[in-house]
Amino acid sequence: MEWQSEEFGSSHEGMAGAVLADGSEPGPVYLDIGSGSHMHQTSQWWAYNGRLGRQRADHMRGSCSCGWRGTRRYPIDWDQANDGRRYDLDTPGPYEDWKEHIGEVESRSVPLPTELADLLDRLDERPGRPGTAGCAESRRGTGAHHRPRRP
Repeated sequence: MEWQSEEFGSSHEGMAGAVLADGSEPGPVYLDIGSGSHMHQTSQWWAYNGRLGRQRADHMRGSCSCGWRGTRRYPIDWDQANDGRRYDLDTPGPYEDWKEHIGEVESRSVPLPTELADLLDRLDERPGRPGTAGCAESRRGTGAHHRPRRP
């Protein structure tokens, strides 16, 4: 993913995602980057260039790991991207849309009280709780673990 807010970390990672001509979002592209057994996957716009059997995206839009998708679409200039200048292409539209999304998430969130965050940290550190260390990490320092406000 390309963008991350300090407050929400990986729970709201953003990127410029691909949109096909019919308006749908393609599945991930798998990239063979070496001789190992691991295949990197991505859903970023640049991977959908129509080469090597991949679908070709006509547009990009803001995307978030939480499932949010921006409604505005931005055309992809494949002539510039295919000239090997993909990294020169700026994606301000999708980024700004994602930042709006983060602002909406922030407005609907409330920080956990310090005492509750500390209690959750202690529970996460108990023996026999595999895979929960990330939960404690998201609360340490900033107390930025949030719960949605109830309407």
